[in-house]
Amino acid sequence: MAASESCIDTLRLSSSKRHDLLTRLERRADDQAYMDLRGDRRVAFNDSAGLVLKVFHPGGSNANYLVRPRNLSASGIAFLHGHYLHPDSECEIRLKSVAGKHHVVYGKVMWCRHIDLSVHEVGLQFESPIVLDDFVASLVRAPGEADEASHELPQLDGRLFYVEDSLDDRDLLSFYMSQLGVTLDTEADADSALARMKASPPDLVLANVCLPGMHGLELARTLRAQGYDRPIVLLTANPKQPDDAEALAAGASAVLHKPYTFEQLLATLREHLPQPVEVEAEPVEPVLSEHWGNRRMRPLILNFVSRLSDQLARLRELVDSRENLAVLEKHCLDLRGSAGGYGYPQISEAAERLHQHCVDGASPEVLKQALVQLERLCNSASDTAARTPVQE
Repeated sequence: MAASESCIDTLRLSSSKRHDLLTRLERRADDQAYMDLRGDRRVAFNDSAGLVLKVFHPGGSNANYLVRPRNLSASGIAFLHGHYLHPDSECEIRLKSVAGKHHVVYGKVMWCRHIDLSVHEVGLQFESPIVLDDFVASLVRAPGEADEASHELPQLDGRLFYVEDSLDDRDLLSFYMSQLGVTLDTEADADSALARMKASPPDLVLANVCLPGMHGLELARTLRAQGYDRPIVLLTANPKQPDDAEALAAGASAVLHKPYTFEQLLATLREHLPQPVEVEAEPVEPVLSEHWGNRRMRPLILNFVSRLSDQLARLRELVDSRENLAVLEKHCLDLRGSAGGYGYPQISEAAERLHQHCVDGASPEVLKQALVQLERLCNSASDTAARTPVQE
């Protein structure tokens, strides 16, 4: 076994041997004592490809290892490793979210116990808690749904503008939209909402009927008079007003009565929001920097790819909102330049395509398709860098 391989994977366990080992661990008499060291909820967490762990040694050096996770909580993670790690050792570990984005999480070793031969189990405490639902797909559930029936929520598309003077109701809808992937803008009164929507029309307007100043029916009439031709859904806590005929006459597309259930809201959004753009999945070859052969550049390259998820999130936000195409163009050009400098011409070319679509005034669907292709290349670059030995 080459040294370049041993420094990245110290276990060399097949999937069947790893499964047998984890099964034996569950039956060990002392297992619960170690699990109780973390006070918050733990869930099984398996990644067949492994996770990249960087250990910072006291002397100033560091090393990268491929470890096999066992379970995850908001405050830490337990994993299998082929070496003993001293408690209080500082580390960073790369976690992949349900959305496919990579996150670097910092922490320190709390305990390390010998399991079998060279196998050790390590308990790592995070420096700052994570949101567990972001990394474990089985935990994503509809609000109010019983824990026993968890399932992944559908992801919707588009931008919604919510006009509501109740802060409690705005907070509730913001929570719902964060679960569904919908971009949300809010205002407490109709006049402020009209000014913002005139500059950037949303895909759907959701407005309370009872508002200070201009009420919801009048808001719907004004929007239609101004040429807004997308769906308007009115919310009302009054079971009798407005009736459907009055709401439709004012220009509303539908009426949703408070208190509404999450299922009713979801059905309304699925009917009136644009469908997510589906791009046929194409295999993406591993994307490795052309400068990887320069060992001195590797830490810089790893830092670059670790920041890609944040850049993609910003691009997604700009594409979804379409409020400031000039800013979107600048971010595309910035990524094009930096990706080329770090040896990723594929990413550079994809960023340029997205930039050119902005310049050409392409439709939102074309912009989103170009962004999906860019995201795939960036994710492949992150995955490839994480699985390529840093030391040779």
